[in-house]
Amino acid sequence: MFGQSFVFGSIAGATSEPVSIDFLVLSGGGGGGYGDGSNLDAGGGGGAGGAITSYTSDRDGSISPVSSLTFNPGITYTISIGGGGAAATAHNDLGNNGTSSSLSGSDISTVSPVGGGGSASAQTGNGSNGGCGGGSAGNTNSAGSGTANQGFNGGTAVNGGGSGGGTKAAGSSTGYTLDGANGGDALQSSITGSAAYYGGGGGGGTYSNYAGQNPARGTGGSGIGGYGGRWSALPTPGTVSTGSGGGGGSNGNGSTGNPGREGSGGVVILRIPTANYSGTTTGSPTVTTDDTDTILTYTGSGSYTH
Repeated sequence: MFGQSFVFGSIAGATSEPVSIDFLVLSGGGGGGYGDGSNLDAGGGGGAGGAITSYTSDRDGSISPVSSLTFNPGITYTISIGGGGAAATAHNDLGNNGTSSSLSGSDISTVSPVGGGGSASAQTGNGSNGGCGGGSAGNTNSAGSGTANQGFNGGTAVNGGGSGGGTKAAGSSTGYTLDGANGGDALQSSITGSAAYYGGGGGGGTYSNYAGQNPARGTGGSGIGGYGGRWSALPTPGTVSTGSGGGGGSNGNGSTGNPGREGSGGVVILRIPTANYSGTTTGSPTVTTDDTDTILTYTGSGSYTH
């Protein structure tokens, strides 16, 4: 018995070999626009961050999933999470764009969708282009454009604020109405094993100058984008870690106006066969399992070494 040696595989990393993994990389959403209280325009909603995914259930016919990635032994793959864009705080500001999330490694092409477009504010510029486009501000400006195969265009409105685009659909547009436009829908993914929405567009604020008026504010895309403001309610930010756009401010909340709200940060999700999972991570991702796969969900920057 003496002189013999035994090598045991690690509990987390059963095999050391190349493996095909699925992923979702979602960037930060754009900030909402400012609604001017001096009888000017309502602010638009921010666009969602762009999304790139290999998981086949994530996309309909409008955007196809990309190929899965091959992770190789000994390689460290780096994850960076994009932040949400700040909201506009004056009528001569634009909502800021969100920043890009990324997944990179020495043996793969970096996956890095574009951050969401910030929205226009009252009488200031157009909604910004981004992964998904930012909304217009009332009838004075145009909505921003989304990036092909990552997201959709923002929406426009005549009096109320336009809406941010989502990762599944463009922001809605309204005609001659005081209502804010609704944010674009988000993609629904089950990459973690449970269906969830990622990347909702921000809703536009209302155009209303009197307390007796209370038109409908723009809803956030798929319930996770920020809601637009109205006389009786301030706008809301994008839901945390969903890469969603912030809501736009109403113009009917007093002469000081109504700031928009910020977009939310993105997320990176890796789905790795458990038999090939190394267990070597940094950045404290959430680790769960689904069937025969291990899922790493990063809401902050970190790494995985295969």
